[in-house]
Amino acid sequence: MLPQTDTALPAEVLAQPDTYLNQPVNVTPEKIEMVKAIWSMTPEATKALVATLEAAPEHAQLGLLQQRLNEEKALGALGSYPGGLTWEEFKLCSAHPIKCNKTKGYADDALAEAGRQFRDGAYLGRADAFRHAFWNALMVSGIDYGWAVDFATAHESEAPSGNDKTMDLRNNATGRLASGAGVARSTLVSRIRSKVLTGATYCLRREVKSGALITTNSTPCANR
Repeated sequence: MLPQTDTALPAEVLAQPDTYLNQPVNVTPEKIEMVKAIWSMTPEATKALVATLEAAPEHAQLGLLQQRLNEEKALGALGSYPGGLTWEEFKLCSAHPIKCNKTKGYADDALAEAGRQFRDGAYLGRADAFRHAFWNALMVSGIDYGWAVDFATAHESEAPSGNDKTMDLRNNATGRLASGAGVARSTLVSRIRSKVLTGATYCLRREVKSGALITTNSTPCANR
């Protein structure tokens, strides 16, 4: 979970800590291949698949997911996910492939929207902060709060301690706190943009992972 010793983290009440991370998971080679396929789809294919699954009865969703992934493989349409996944992310996705597919769609959406909102700071800057916060906000709105906490925590699980990781954890938490179940996407865009502009999120002073942690409304961050 989020490091409780960091008093600068947003005050985030975790009603059900480790909702998903503590569940036992049997990660098989077949599940690993399925997870890899989910995260290798193009943003357009993922968006279409999410819509298809949301319109289908719950009992049919897993079969439809596997069918679509097989079709993508046959077409040679699968690419690769930059940066890969941590083992904790693999475990969560293996146990919850439908939620995993939506999470990948939200990651694509957050990356694209961050570029539209901020032309600067895609790496360790304002766009980076927006992307992390917006991704977490989308997960809370479209899946649930516990999943957003656990998946974002899993995403950072292999990152070394330091300002870069602290920045991401803070921005993730800020995004979750700005969201809620079923909150409209347009509302979340506005809320997260405001958080970045008013300094409720963080960047690093220099575009290196050892840079000092500063708020996103500070001059060194805003002037990139």
